[in-house]
Amino acid sequence: MSRTAIKPKEVAERWDIEQSTVYKLVKEGILRTVSGIGAVRILLEDIEYHEANMSENTKDYLKKAASYSERKKDKKINELEEELQRLKSEFAQIHSITTSTIFRLKEGM
Repeated sequence: MSRTAIKPKEVAERWDIEQSTVYKLVKEGILRTVSGIGAVRILLEDIEYHEANMSENTKDYLKKAASYSERKKDKKINELEEELQRLKSEFAQIHSITTSTIFRLKEGM
């Protein structure tokens, strides 16, 4: 028995794109789905059709979508790293103030 549908994750790996892009293609009606038991599957017929007829524009679109997704991830990582540095700095300031306060209290006793 041959397969008639594959998982969105398999499509993403096959086309070297993000899984979210596969879902966007489904939402836009470019790829059709079938519902399985507890999982959505993409019709293999659609995948093979698009692979056979994929224009350079479509390939460029998929590459740009993957590139955009990577840039978005990188931006988020940078934002999180900046936030981490800010929190470390705040912690260092609080630690310094606390340490000096404790030292002064001990001297006063």
